[in-house]
Amino acid sequence: MASPKAISVAQIGYGYWGTNLARNAAANPQLSLDLICDVSAANRAKAAAAHPTARILADSAEVFADATIDAVIVVTPASTHAEICQRAIEAGKHVLVTKPLATSVADAAAMAALAAQHGRTLLIDHTFLYTPAVAFLKQALAQGDLGKPLYYDSVRTGLGIFKSDVNIVDDLAIHDIAILEHLFAELPATVSATAAASFSGLRESLAYITLTYRDGLVAHLAAHWLSPLKQRQVVIAGDARMLAWDDSRVGERIRIFDSGITRTESAVVPGRADVSYRNGEVTVPTLGDTEALAAEMADFVTCIRSGAVPRASGQSGVRVMRIVAAAHRSAAQGGAPAAIEG
Repeated sequence: MASPKAISVAQIGYGYWGTNLARNAAANPQLSLDLICDVSAANRAKAAAAHPTARILADSAEVFADATIDAVIVVTPASTHAEICQRAIEAGKHVLVTKPLATSVADAAAMAALAAQHGRTLLIDHTFLYTPAVAFLKQALAQGDLGKPLYYDSVRTGLGIFKSDVNIVDDLAIHDIAILEHLFAELPATVSATAAASFSGLRESLAYITLTYRDGLVAHLAAHWLSPLKQRQVVIAGDARMLAWDDSRVGERIRIFDSGITRTESAVVPGRADVSYRNGEVTVPTLGDTEALAAEMADFVTCIRSGAVPRASGQSGVRVMRIVAAAHRSAAQGGAPAAIEG
């Protein structure tokens, strides 16, 4: 049986992150990167050098008008996502768009609804959802390997990159918000956030966010754009075991600690609990080495061909945006807990 025709792809935006998406699109044999569009002459020159068989354009209108283009990868500022994705979907294109899906819940919901109405795939580039590490976390939690999850603690820091149309919550903390939405099948009951702009004239560059869930799970996220250290660390504690994920530890990104406490009712003082501590073995699971963006492109292909729901779907993107919006509302109110709306 002959292989199906490659899916013709256009990419709008060829900046720093766009180069990575284009490279992975071009590497997938079921995708044909036929067109790259960017308003920057310098970026167009880079695209032409890296992808000599692709047409290079400055005006994205040609992308929407070209009936031979099946799908569009959108790698533009977040403030442009709603308009560009809407035009692409209405032109019959499938869409892969970088995070955040939009700059408002209303726009995100409209985009997801439009994709469903037109029967088009809408996949959000929540890259971490396609990493072997998050796949392992999902399986471990589903199997109850950690017991009942008690808390999720994350630190993501680095020096920049400062953005003009989004802040630290939209750009960096959103990674953990998307991971939490993927791992746990519920939205938080409340979100509390503190965010601050380190310099006048710039968006908020640091944030501390606490998400509380109805089953008792607490997640705490720390995100900074102004740190000399690039940190990508997560700890998930369960009542049976604990897990540490550190992306900087190549070869042992995930470690599972058979550690915890045992609580027993005191035999001496009624109503008081005695606690004993357990420090057991540390195991390092073997993870796959598939590049996350390669796995993301494979999911995009599968969903376009079969109509399946992407791992990072439009609807999951809307739920992520609802949590982000609650964090913004809380930060604007001095950290007061905010409920999830919408």
